[in-house]
Amino acid sequence: MKSLGWVFALALLVACDAGRDGEQPRPGGSGGRDAHARDAGVRDAGHDAATPAETPDAGKPALPPPRVQVFSRTLGFRHDSIATAQVALRAIAGRTAATLAFTEDAAQLTQKLPDTDVVVFLMTSGDVLDAPQQTRFEAFIRDGGGYLGIHSAADTEYDWPFYGELAGTWFKDHPAIQPANVLVEATGDPIVSFLPSTWMRTDEWYNFRDNPRSRVTVLLRLDESSYTGGTMGPDHPLAWSHTIDKGRAVYTGLGHTIESWEEALVVQHVERALLWAAGR
Repeated sequence: MKSLGWVFALALLVACDAGRDGEQPRPGGSGGRDAHARDAGVRDAGHDAATPAETPDAGKPALPPPRVQVFSRTLGFRHDSIATAQVALRAIAGRTAATLAFTEDAAQLTQKLPDTDVVVFLMTSGDVLDAPQQTRFEAFIRDGGGYLGIHSAADTEYDWPFYGELAGTWFKDHPAIQPANVLVEATGDPIVSFLPSTWMRTDEWYNFRDNPRSRVTVLLRLDESSYTGGTMGPDHPLAWSHTIDKGRAVYTGLGHTIESWEEALVVQHVERALLWAAGR
């Protein structure tokens, strides 16, 4: 009898083990696909999984792509290069995942400001916003919005003091289109850090009403000894950035010619400026 009892106990133990091996994972349990995925993650961690040392921004929320309005209304001179510049901006959007809206309607521009991160004044000219629109736009900037002014954006809104503060200064005049040396001042700034320290290129070179240096960070300046018609002397700013309350503003004097927008360095400069103005 003792022998039979031992055999019965052994059979019962084997049956229990077999039942455990065939157990199905419970919902939320540790078996099946979930367990396999965790095991694979452990095996691959040394090769594919990011570590804190490899991702210094780990844990920080990723900023969404910037929402950009491109405003090109002209009530003065209109540049033939606007259309080519728009093509270049679309390419920038493709690289950065930015959303773009193009408009020459000031009412539409200001209505969409709550859903906008940056407004590009793309070679605007003249008084392009009425008084209520100016008020809304100023509030947008002071509350953290971004501004990128390109070339004749400085030939815009002469009677609006805030715009002069935003753009940095206003256009005065220019000589004939010609080559000149552009000098990089802020060599560590991402908006210009990739450019050659002396960059010869052809464009329409603006003289400005005054020197904005005391109010902005100068990024690029012109070497007036390299061309004719400059009237600002050895300190001739060409591109700059600054902040206004919570807002960010960049102005660049480049971009008059159609060929400018086919130059990789010009487009990269504009791309970096747009991202900086968006706080990206």
